[in-house]
Parts: sequence; structure tokens; C-alpha cells
Amino acid sequence: MTIKQGFDFSNFTDECVKCGKCIPVCTIYQNSPDETTSPRGFNHLLSQYHKGNFKLDRQAKRIFETCFLCTNCVDVCPVDVPTDMVIEQVRRDIAEKFGIAWFKRIFFLLLRYRILFDVFSKLGFTFKTCFFKEMNSDALLPRFYLPILKSQRLIPSLAKTSF
Repeated sequence: MTIKQGFDFSNFTDECVKCGKCIPVCTIYQNSPDETTSPRGFNHLLSQYHKGNFKLDRQAKRIFETCFLCTNCVDVCPVDVPTDMVIEQVRRDIAEKFGIAWFKRIFFLLLRYRILFDVFSKLGFTFKTCFFKEMNSDALLPRFYLPILKSQRLIPSLAKTSF
């Protein structure tokens, strides 16, 4: 178990009173009603992780990566449990243990270097018809299997500039 300096899980994970006010506002829970991926479920898992009763494995990685970190649960929490901050900390521990996916590393690199992002945007815009079919003016469908996209998944159209 890795706990970073200056961040104490016990200050937050045990404060949750399990009232359930966070569940109706949770975007993830609305799409997949599973207690494990609700803010209350996250807080329970985080508490168990802090106590050493829950190990970070591939299943835990999948669970903690479902959260959008939208902070809706934090806004309605009567005891102000910062679930988003604690999930961010666990995600850091997960990244240290399992690493970051190659496509995420590329995306972070492109965000760091805007000129490089613009070059890739122009190349993507120019060659988009090689890899994608245009469904309408603002949606693309992959022509073949791409490992980071689910099949038949529409993606937004590409532009000449990144932002």
C-alpha cells in the first residue's frame, strides 16, 4: 500500500455516513446502476484500501477508472467528503503499479506540446478518410478495428487545428 506524503486517506474515507445523497447525481451510477461504481461504493473501497483490506488489481483499476471526476457527489455531500480527490490519489497509485496506457501517454505528450498537437490534427484531418467513414458532418465511424475504440462507435469529426 502506497500513501503519499501530505495526503491521509483516513481523514476522508471514514467520514462518509452512507446517506446515499451522492447516488442520484452520479453520472456513472445513472448509466450503470452498480453500488461498486457509485460514490458511496468508491468511498467504501477507498476505506478498505486505506486499511489494507483491499489490494489494487486489474479489477480495482477498472472500477476506479470509471469515475469521471465530475464532482457532483462532492457538491451534494452533507459532510463534504472529497471523493474526487481520494480517487485521484488512488489512480496515482494504480498508475505507479500498472503504468499508463500507451495512447494516454501519447495524448498527454500532445497536450504538453501544442505545436505537435496541431501537426497531428492537420495530419488527422487530411488522412481521416483513410481510417474513417464520415457518417455526417460531425461524426466518424472507423473503417476497420482500432484497439482503442469499441466497434461501431462514432467519434467526433477531426478538425484542422487542435483547439
